[in-house]
Amino acid sequence: IESAVFAGRPCLVEKPVSTSDVGLEKIANMAEDHNIVVSVGQNLRYHPAVNYGKACIADGKLGNISSSVSIGASYLPNWRPHQNFIDNYAADPRSGGVLFDWVHEVDLLFFLLGDMKARSAYAQQDGPLKLGSDEQITVTLISQEGKILSNLLLTYLVNPPLRKTTIMGDVGVLEIDITCRKASLFSSDHL
Repeated sequence: IESAVFAGRPCLVEKPVSTSDVGLEKIANMAEDHNIVVSVGQNLRYHPAVNYGKACIADGKLGNISSSVSIGASYLPNWRPHQNFIDNYAADPRSGGVLFDWVHEVDLLFFLLGDMKARSAYAQQDGPLKLGSDEQITVTLISQEGKILSNLLLTYLVNPPLRKTTIMGDVGVLEIDITCRKASLFSSDHL
């Protein structure tokens, strides 16, 4: 990224821009000094099921949203079958683990529901994979206005993969299934 910014080229990176606050600040300062755009490509924002869900929320089809539940789950040894996952970046306790790998699910909540703050989290490191970093994490978040309570489970221990977000309101429930590439709206008007 530094070379591209120094050369005057905008950058789109998958993730992460940096693995430390110091590195992120350095890149941000360089980009600002050179008037260059550096962006992280959060690919779920372009998923058709997510776009449908975003439109449902914007159109008020859920009514007043009160809560959400999200699951990002897969089996880490299946990700790159020709690599030893213990020797991969995911095993690094400083910059690896399920939360860093599944950051797209975190971004998805922010994209759909706005800024949120974590209220509690529990991470499991000593699971069956013996990874050395977080194999599972559950996070409870609340919206900035304090009106939406969200629960998020991220895990490397589930097979087959599961990536679902359910958003609940007083007149509708939205289910987004990333794996199946579909979204479903359930409305109290259609019961």
